[in-house]
Amino acid sequence: MKGKVLSASVILGAVLGFFGYPRLKVPRRPSQEGIEEAELTEAYNRFSGTSPQFRALRSLMIEELAHYGPEGTLVDVGCGPGYLLADIAARFPDLHLIGVDVSQGMLDLASGNLKAQGLGDHIEFRAGEAQHLPFDDDSVDFVVSSGSLHHWSAPGAALEEIHRVLKPGGQVLIFDGRRDARRAFYWLTLFAREFVVPSPIRGANEPAGSILASYTPTEVETLLAESPFRLRRVQSGPAWLVIWA
Repeated sequence: MKGKVLSASVILGAVLGFFGYPRLKVPRRPSQEGIEEAELTEAYNRFSGTSPQFRALRSLMIEELAHYGPEGTLVDVGCGPGYLLADIAARFPDLHLIGVDVSQGMLDLASGNLKAQGLGDHIEFRAGEAQHLPFDDDSVDFVVSSGSLHHWSAPGAALEEIHRVLKPGGQVLIFDGRRDARRAFYWLTLFAREFVVPSPIRGANEPAGSILASYTPTEVETLLAESPFRLRRVQSGPAWLVIWA
């Protein structure tokens, strides 16, 4: 009996590996840039604040950020409900932190979240799009963005805008999904959409929609090559990209 179970497990593993290991090859499907619906905003706020996967992604971003020694003023573009900023404040207490998001409702939630953690006086928020940042030229030391790149309606213009606001020698670190993720990972997001995430998020076709809206490493390399940045690097993970410039 044990032999039959083992054989079945091996066969199942081989089938899943054969069909799940190859990467997705699908056209990009753009997604909306901001979340405006109150119910969806609240659902995303709750889910991103408590789910283990979001916490793990923020930890990954923090560890990557530590490699670059951020100082001065750091801006989070597409800050959402502000949880990444809270983690950055805990790890780098001397930074001046500013969150930017296109959704005023999301900014209101972020402000409330950080006040609840006693960080209301240390982090400020401003409304703005990635391609129209509310900062003067050469005024920011570091820009980060997590899970936002695939929402930008004009990523090339956004990179030019980030370059504009960065001081000479300033850095940008972007973390986002990759559209050519392993098929098994995409299946996992479909499962999460149906059985894990709150219904308002499921109604927005997330998180699967974000994967289909994201870019491949080659596409990101092209975006960077066409940008004003001359030093740049793209690290490819199983289902994500880490972009530095």
